[in-house]
Amino acid sequence: MEPDTADRLAVSMPWLDGVAETLLAATEPILGPDAPKNLKDALYGTWLGHPLHPAVVALPVGCWTATSVFDLIGEERAADATLNLGLASAGLAALSGLAQWRDATNDEGPRRLGALHAVLNTAGTALYLGSSIARRGGNRTGGIALSTLGLAVTMASGWIGGELAYEMG
Repeated sequence: MEPDTADRLAVSMPWLDGVAETLLAATEPILGPDAPKNLKDALYGTWLGHPLHPAVVALPVGCWTATSVFDLIGEERAADATLNLGLASAGLAALSGLAQWRDATNDEGPRRLGALHAVLNTAGTALYLGSSIARRGGNRTGGIALSTLGLAVTMASGWIGGELAYEMG
């Protein structure tokens, strides 16, 4: 059977192993084996009965999608509000994703794709932060350009997250 796109992507990016090691080390205090069990369980979603990440990631992605719609129809205040709500919720999405990803780090493909997913989400969030700053500084056109690019990066990252969850388990 021929490997799918996600498998080919993971194999072609061995540099992501270094990113994965950095993420593992950075999250060790809150998600590692010696971290507080209640915190890990909360971030993983044990209390919910399934992983928390898919539930909470809908907030930043939904907000940022709404930002694009509001920008298109000229609703500046609504666009800015949803952009900033997305930024405020991105941290919980990232932490819950890292908690879930740590379970898959023994396998090369999921470890690498999870690292790529994190890198792209960080880049997307940084673009939205830049957009928020540009908008507050009066550069609406630049802010819209940054958020449009942020949405594209976030959607690409979402595809990778879907591959992680549904194709790689």
